[in-house]
Amino acid sequence: MEKRKDVNKSRSKYIFFALVDGQFMNLKVRLANGKEVQLSPRLPEKNKETPPETDKVMNYGQMVMELGLLFKELLDVCKSPDQKKLLRLLKHGMTVFQAKSNNSKYAFEIYRFLNQQIGTLSEKEAAEVVQGMFVNTTGKPDGHIPADLQMEYVVKTIKKHIKHMYSNKSEQNVANHTKALSDVRDIAEHFDSITCVIVRSKKHKHKDASGDELMMIGDLRKLRPFKFEAGRYHSAFPYINKSAVDNLPRSEYHS
Repeated sequence: MEKRKDVNKSRSKYIFFALVDGQFMNLKVRLANGKEVQLSPRLPEKNKETPPETDKVMNYGQMVMELGLLFKELLDVCKSPDQKKLLRLLKHGMTVFQAKSNNSKYAFEIYRFLNQQIGTLSEKEAAEVVQGMFVNTTGKPDGHIPADLQMEYVVKTIKKHIKHMYSNKSEQNVANHTKALSDVRDIAEHFDSITCVIVRSKKHKHKDASGDELMMIGDLRKLRPFKFEAGRYHSAFPYINKSAVDNLPRSEYHS
C-alpha cells in the first residue's frame, strides 16, 4: 500500500511516502530543503480476528526444552570454556531474563559483560577475562569449574582446619595452616593410598533416579506433549507461550 500527499504550509512543501508493514507504518518525509526524514509510527489496533486455536501443553513442553537445553549448554561451557559459545548463550539468556522481568539485574549484568567483551576490551583482554572466570582442577580439557565455586571449596576447607585448631587459634597459626593446605591434602592422600585405606561412603551422593525417569517416560507417552492437539492446557499454566522470548514487550522496542 502506497500513498502520496502534498501539503502546503507556511510556503514549505512536505511529501509523504507511507509504506504499511504489519503493525508499523514507515513514513519518509521530504522537507523543502530536500532532506528526507524517516518515521515509524505505530498503527492503531483494529478489530483483531479470532486467534487460532493453540495447544498450551505443547507450548509448555517447548519452553521446558528451550530452557533445559540453555541450562545444559551453560553447564557444558563451564566445563570447557569457549568464549564465542559463551557470548552466544549469554545473548539468548539476556532475552530470557528480560522477558521474565523488565528490571532483571541478571539481564543488566549480562548486557554490561557483553559491552565489555564486544566493544570496550581488546581481543586479548576479553579472552583473559573469560579464561579467568574458570579454574581447571583436574588438568583435563573438560575439567574446569567456575572460579567462585573453587573459592567456596577453599573457604570450606579452611573453616574445617580452623575448627580443629580449638584453643590454638592465633593469627600466625591460622596463617600457617592456610598456607599449607594444599601440601597437607597431598600428604594425606598419599598416606591413604600407600596404607590401602578405603574411604567408605555413609550415604550415596546421588540417589537412583531410574524409577522416576521410567515413570516420567510413561506419563509422556500417554500425554504426547509434542503432538499438536488444539485446546489443551495445563491448569497451572493456562496462558503459557511456546518460548520465553515471546513474553518480551515487543511494542516497547519500536519507535
